[in-house]
Amino acid sequence: MYYEILVVKNGRHYFATAERSLTDFHAFKVVLKDITKRFPESEGYEISASEYYREGKQLNIREALLKDG
Repeated sequence: MYYEILVVKNGRHYFATAERSLTDFHAFKVVLKDITKRFPESEGYEISASEYYREGKQLNIREALLKDG
């Protein structure tokens, strides 16, 4: 899981955090608090956030080797 923070200024993309930057909720909250202070709405900034999940699946090596493709 990771969190992304997106900052838009006057309707245009300004920057976003990288996938590897915020991988736990505590880090996300610390950075979000700082960003909301540094990029206020009164100066044309809009901040949004997303939470992403990744899934993994253990593969059977023998089956994978026999599979076409």
